[in-house]
Amino acid sequence: ETLIILETTRTNFNAAIVYVMNAGGDVVACTPYGEGKTLTGNNYAFRPYFLEAMQGKSALYPALGVTTFERGLYSSAPVYSNRDHRPAGHPIFPP
Repeated sequence: ETLIILETTRTNFNAAIVYVMNAGGDVVACTPYGEGKTLTGNNYAFRPYFLEAMQGKSALYPALGVTTFERGLYSSAPVYSNRDHRPAGHPIFPP
């Protein structure tokens, strides 16, 4: 179900990859890219777009992908828990 939502988002935003990270910075779901590759399981807690989202802010970050080695514009936003209204993670939409 999550991958369907991510794939729909990827298509609607014309993005190359869409993924969701948990509060620890681990990618927990990712649309496939290339020849069925995925970022699931990778950790990007060091990236500025992750740090901003975990502070409750949206971010736009131009960068070279550390895994894909592709230039991209990374857009992120926090995903809130229904329990405590603190960021629980966030989706990423690189073009």
